[in-house]
Amino acid sequence: MAAYYLGSFPDVQGPHVLFFMLLNVFFYFRWIESSKRFYFIGLALGTLCGILSDWPGLYTPLVLVAYHGLTQSRDSFPPMAAISVASIILVLALICYLGWLVYDPWILFKAFLLSSIASKPELPNIDFLAPVLGWVTTILGNHILYLYTPIILSLAISYLFAGRSRGRSRCPSEFQLMLLLIILGALHIGLGLRAAAIHGYWSMYLAPGLILAAALWLHDLTDPKTRRWTKARLISLLSSSTIGFP
Repeated sequence: MAAYYLGSFPDVQGPHVLFFMLLNVFFYFRWIESSKRFYFIGLALGTLCGILSDWPGLYTPLVLVAYHGLTQSRDSFPPMAAISVASIILVLALICYLGWLVYDPWILFKAFLLSSIASKPELPNIDFLAPVLGWVTTILGNHILYLYTPIILSLAISYLFAGRSRGRSRCPSEFQLMLLLIILGALHIGLGLRAAAIHGYWSMYLAPGLILAAALWLHDLTDPKTRRWTKARLISLLSSSTIGFP
């Protein structure tokens, strides 16, 4: 169903951007685990390709830098800070280039406003629109619910709450990865709320995190090492989440 729905919309950049987002996350975690320069170079190249593709390519390194600062030692922070600074410089260079190309230095700023909260982003008279509740209802009730189905969303939500209840000290790396992927997808939708409400395929950026959460729920339930009370909690959370869907 999701493949049919997504296939009905022409989105040229989205799949490429999503690929580079996942590639960045992969190289980042491999670099953290092994400290090999090869993976850091891959992270840098993936960041470059992502930024040259679309806006989410910029969100990814910034989110990774924030995550790195919260979870890793200070000694390993300078390389990630360098990627963050280089990403911002590259974006500023792109803004200047496109502004020079179309004789409008505010072109990308207008595009951002048009995707988020404005219908006519003509400076200085910007026509702002703010039916935020309607946009959120459309995104959650139509796009996300239709794309991922109630069962996938129920599995993801139940695992999210079950994982959160374990506490930070016992939080497994796969839970952190899932949460990071969901944050990346939600950030793109949140910053482009108006466009996400109009274009259903923008919700595909949530696919990696939601699908991983659902898979991890099934893994915990079928894993012989999982305690019985943990399995009972997963099932109860799934039941509670399912009730909220039509």
